[in-house]
Amino acid sequence: MRAVRALLLRLTSLFRRTHHEAELTAELESHLALDIDERLKTGTDPAEARRQALLRLGSVDSVKESYRDRRGLPLIETTLQDLRYALRTLRSNAAFTITALVTLALTMGAVSTVLSLYNALLLRPIAASRPEELVVVAAVHRNAPSSERVSYADYAHIRDHSKTLQELAAHCSGGLFLLTYNGITKKVSPAIVSASFFSLLGVKPSLGRLFSADEDRVPGRDNVAVLSDHLWREGWGATATALGAVVKVNGVPFTVIGVAPKGFHGVDPRPSEVYIPTMMLGAVRGLKCDAIADPACGPAVQMIGRLRAGRSLDDVKAEAPTLAPEHWRTNAKNTKAEPTARMASSASPTASRRDHPCSWWLVSACSWGVRTLEACCSREGAAVRVSWPFARPWARHRPVCCGN
Repeated sequence: MRAVRALLLRLTSLFRRTHHEAELTAELESHLALDIDERLKTGTDPAEARRQALLRLGSVDSVKESYRDRRGLPLIETTLQDLRYALRTLRSNAAFTITALVTLALTMGAVSTVLSLYNALLLRPIAASRPEELVVVAAVHRNAPSSERVSYADYAHIRDHSKTLQELAAHCSGGLFLLTYNGITKKVSPAIVSASFFSLLGVKPSLGRLFSADEDRVPGRDNVAVLSDHLWREGWGATATALGAVVKVNGVPFTVIGVAPKGFHGVDPRPSEVYIPTMMLGAVRGLKCDAIADPACGPAVQMIGRLRAGRSLDDVKAEAPTLAPEHWRTNAKNTKAEPTARMASSASPTASRRDHPCSWWLVSACSWGVRTLEACCSREGAAVRVSWPFARPWARHRPVCCGN
């Protein structure tokens, strides 16, 4: 209780500083006068009596400073003093003040933007049910360790032979395709996914339906598409007229059959605007080879799976070497070693945060912004710095997807 009372008194002193200063000055003068009177009674000369009284009392300023430290909150008071000093300094040089404020505003805006991008691209969790059960299954390339794509035929082999995964979906996200709808053509980020992609993630449509298993069997047959919630609202005003509408992806017509739920952006760092079946991969990419049946057509898809009940990531890793297609071992020109697996917890589950093509420049941009902000706040750059939490001025391989 005593501590609370002392804290309240200290806080109150912040708002009654003039009153307390007047009381302190009066009390010191009273003590000094009493000491002088006592000395005068002994016959001491008035000037000598005052000198001796002052020597006994000590430095008046030191006594006042000590009292202030015990009376108030020194940290807050010092900060307020330094802020007032900084404002007076800034007010005395208007040109410098405007330059400093504009520089600080631009730098803080840049840092905020870069950090927001870093969060959106590399840290945002996957919008899926039970994301802790999701794993990435990838190929280890001897010549390109950061690449994790496989051919669709290799994906199908791994999917059909895995005993530790409940489901395994193929997807290819990234790059920009030309999307035409309602007379508008613009570049969007698509996602080419297998029929099991949405069910694996536990995603339900907000309108219409998602891909069926039958639409994941015959290459080039089913020209159907699912829109993102953002594209649906932008192009059709969130109305049911979007169902049955025809959109073109890289010049290939697709019929809209459904809309993904709000807040679902796929599993790629760049939000996906339209989803099309993997069976249409060759058509929209304009590939001359069979990207679905021919492993030699090149790496095309990435894989994400869900653990079977009672299984763990270690089980998947132990099983992974046995899932390698036969041609990986027999083809001397093949650069793959064996499948591997890891947990998928970020918005970019198919790319290591460290190896992600965007990570290096995001980190560099963050460092540049912080250093610029520091320079602006330094004594040399801004000539004004305040006390804690500041410092006192007078004291101290471009990403490639869905193809070769």
